[in-house]
Amino acid sequence: MIFRDFPSLILNKIGFKSKTLVTLSMLLFLPIGKTAMPTTLESNACQTQTRTRSDSTTNLSQSSDESDFVMDSFEGSLNLALWCMDKIESDSWEIVTSPVWHGKNAIKITLKEGQKTYMGRDGNVTERSELQDRNVFALNSEIWLGFSVYIPHDFPKIDTRLIIAQLKQKCGKLTNCSPVVAIRLYENKWKITQSYDASEINTTFERRTVYQSPSAFSKGSWQRFVFHIKLTKSEEGFVHVWQNGKKIVKYQGRTAYFKAKDRFFFKLGLYRNHKQEPMSIYIDHYWRSYAQPSWLNL
Repeated sequence: MIFRDFPSLILNKIGFKSKTLVTLSMLLFLPIGKTAMPTTLESNACQTQTRTRSDSTTNLSQSSDESDFVMDSFEGSLNLALWCMDKIESDSWEIVTSPVWHGKNAIKITLKEGQKTYMGRDGNVTERSELQDRNVFALNSEIWLGFSVYIPHDFPKIDTRLIIAQLKQKCGKLTNCSPVVAIRLYENKWKITQSYDASEINTTFERRTVYQSPSAFSKGSWQRFVFHIKLTKSEEGFVHVWQNGKKIVKYQGRTAYFKAKDRFFFKLGLYRNHKQEPMSIYIDHYWRSYAQPSWLNL
C-alpha cells in the first residue's frame, strides 16, 4: 500500500461508496496551500439586475429598439456595473493591450489550481475564473449574445471538462442542471452543447453536442462567436450560432428545463474539473441585446 491509497481505505471502512468515495478521497489528498476545500454547491447569488423582456409582449426579432443593447469592450477598465465578480479571484483577471480583437484593450482571464472551488452537482470538484453578466433573462426571451475569444499558443491540452462560455438556467430544486447552451473545449476541439431535462416528470438532464469542430482549433487567433437564442420550454425554441461569420449551429426545439426556475444568466471565462495546470484565455468585445444590432451583418 502506498500513501495515496490510505484515504480511500479509511473511507471504505466507514461506508462511503462509488463517486462519493472518489471525491472525498481526492479532497483529503489535495495539496495543502493549493486547493481550497470546495463549498457545498455553486451559489447563484450574483444576479442583482432583473431587467427582462419577453416575446409574449414584443416581437423582439423584428424590433429595431436597441435600448437594451449592452457592451463591454474592456477599454481601460472593467464595467463592474455589468459584471458580477464572485466567481473569479481578484488576481485572476487583468486588462491587457495585447492581444486585442478590436480597440486598444482586452481582458485576460487566468485559472490556477484551487481557485474558486465548488463541489459540482455531479460529485466532481470544480474550479473557475468566470465573469458573470448581472442581467437575468426571463423564460420566452429571445436574445442575442456575442464575444471574441483568443486561445494562446501555450494553452494546455484538455482531457476533462472545460467550459469557456455558458448560458445557465437557475437549477432550483434540480440536483443537476447542465448549461442550456455552452461552448466547451475538449481534446483541442470546439464543442457546443445544449441541455434540458428529459421530460416534465423525469428530472434527468439530457445533453446533446450540437456542434464539434472537424479539426483541432487554431491557437494564437481570435474566434468570434454570435448566439441567437429563444429560451422556451416549447418546441418553438431555437439556438443559432455563428463562428467567424459562418453559421455552425441551427437547432430547433426546447431550450429550457421544465423543473428549473424560469431565469437564465450568462458567464464567460474558465470553468473546469480540478486540474493542476494553469491556463489563460483572452476575451474582447462582449455584447448582448434583445434584438439584432443594426451593425451586425450575418
